Amino acid sequence: MSRKIRRFITWSLVAVSSLSAGCIAADEDPSAVGNVSIDGEGSAASGAAEVTDRTALVPGTYLPGPTTTGPIWTGAFQQMEASSGTTIRLTTPNVTYKRVEFWGTVVPKAKGIKFDECIFRGPDPSKMPEPRALLTNYGDNPPHVVIENSLFDPEAWITKRGKSAPAHNGNPAGRLLQSQPALHGGNFTVRWSEIRNVEDGVNYVGRTADWTNQQTTVEMNWIHAGEYKNGTDTPSDGRTHNDAFQFNTGRNVVLRGNLLGGPRDMVGYRTWPNGYNSGDDYSNASIMLKQEVDDSDMRKLTNILIEDNFFWGAVAGLNHHYVASRKNDFATTTIRDNFFIERQMGWGNSITASKDDHKVGVEAQAKPSAGWYIVRSPEIKSTYQNNRIITVNEDGSFVIRGEVPISRGSSS
Repeated sequence: MSRKIRRFITWSLVAVSSLSAGCIAADEDPSAVGNVSIDGEGSAASGAAEVTDRTALVPGTYLPGPTTTGPIWTGAFQQMEASSGTTIRLTTPNVTYKRVEFWGTVVPKAKGIKFDECIFRGPDPSKMPEPRALLTNYGDNPPHVVIENSLFDPEAWITKRGKSAPAHNGNPAGRLLQSQPALHGGNFTVRWSEIRNVEDGVNYVGRTADWTNQQTTVEMNWIHAGEYKNGTDTPSDGRTHNDAFQFNTGRNVVLRGNLLGGPRDMVGYRTWPNGYNSGDDYSNASIMLKQEVDDSDMRKLTNILIEDNFFWGAVAGLNHHYVASRKNDFATTTIRDNFFIERQMGWGNSITASKDDHKVGVEAQAKPSAGWYIVRSPEIKSTYQNNRIITVNEDGSFVIRGEVPISRGSSS
């Protein structure tokens, strides 16, 4: 299956500011201007014109993709690489980073930071014993961060280091580059951006004693192509749990007008060992909504709005799970006016194998299943309204087919 991935082909450096052209050390706070050349090769929409005025886009009226997300203009990026290879801390307030490519986990530590047309590559995988996000905004009262027209993709570390590919999707002999999310934490606004080649698109974790000024908004983004692997001992060993958006703890969240996932292809998921994502979705759920840790006021998931999004692929479009010990019935959550691309038979299958099967890598499948559009535990009291099944035409338009069924899920 063809992957809808844009390739960046121009890397000449243009620096405009008091900084010299070249690699910026971590913990500095430049305001850089440059451009990036975008080639649409391999994209189903490569012939379409780039949308340069994205403020006119209306959530829920179009599927976000290569012409409506990511960097816009042609040119080059300013480079910023962590001196340690791991972390870039940004400590100067009220700075806009424009067309900067970050090599390291970006950690905003000051108010008023904005990113426009940036690329986030995350930490050097050769220096990270444990997974790290490409951008982290977590802790008590983190500053609000704005990210627009940007790209989150760690895959370029493969060519930057000049090594054989440790992993990437579509490479059945590879290993996972990093089991990492693109964004970890909360209190950020992300719009018109592309996220790909990560285990979780957004890992939302809010934790603060004062929620007065804490708001997380993720809208009109293209979150697709989740990174996947399975184990080498049994098919369930080391298998990644991929979600486009993973809720954990916190409040005041809006998800609006995003494309979550993409066409699902089971070939890579059913390959064992060395499974991979041969499609463009996330292996587990487009949204995993579950109260984690406890139901304290600091952590309880409340005031959540999920509307006008497009769900494509995954075992479940939306998995809404209830945990009795954490007592959250999600009464302040509203899920409305979303679109679910019509599911196909076989999408819900998981890899299973008998004791003898796994020795020779033979997969024993359960009976074919299309999986679920929405699976919800019966104790949950969220409001679900007007969520519909659609089919997508080649030109990107879509046809509404009917109301989405809600399947009864289990509790724990």
